[in-house]
Amino acid sequence: MTPYEPKVKEFMLAFDQRCYPNLHSVPDKVLKFRASLVEEESKEYLSAKTDIDRLDALCDIVYVVAGSACVMAANLIRLPPESTRRTLTVHATVINNLREHLPCIRRLTSSMSECIRDCQSLALLITDNFDAAFDCVHDNNMAKLWKTRPTDSSLIVIPKKDRFLVKNKEGKVIKPMGFKPPDLGRFLKKECYEG
Repeated sequence: MTPYEPKVKEFMLAFDQRCYPNLHSVPDKVLKFRASLVEEESKEYLSAKTDIDRLDALCDIVYVVAGSACVMAANLIRLPPESTRRTLTVHATVINNLREHLPCIRRLTSSMSECIRDCQSLALLITDNFDAAFDCVHDNNMAKLWKTRPTDSSLIVIPKKDRFLVKNKEGKVIKPMGFKPPDLGRFLKKECYEG
């Protein structure tokens, strides 16, 4: 297991995202949705203009890949990053494997583990502490829970211990007032810092 899955599972439970007992109980539409999330985050990485945007996208790719593992109760393997890695390639394999009807769990687990390793490896170019950057993104994602109940009656409000999960009528999570993106600049290597 990687250190990312427990944190992502915490997010998924807080935000009412279902985790299934095994791969074969996951509906095909959920697998396709997970594939679309990996694809979306991969495109963000490929179009990123700054090192902060690249680091954010790499953390997001790991987040959605680890989330995909949680959805199907798969345990990913922590592979050591490769300092020679310069391209993100395995994400396409993950996307294709998730889109297959009832794919092989071993093949999926392998490609997802390799995708996380690719992200960690690429992150070595811009940060010495990918795990801390990931934790920052996780904390920021958890901050999407509201501290106070909103008064807008058009919103769906779900109580969560001392917080509230707030969604619009379409089910999209609404961020609380004052929500800010994660401060990832502090994790960049000094030679990469962009101010």
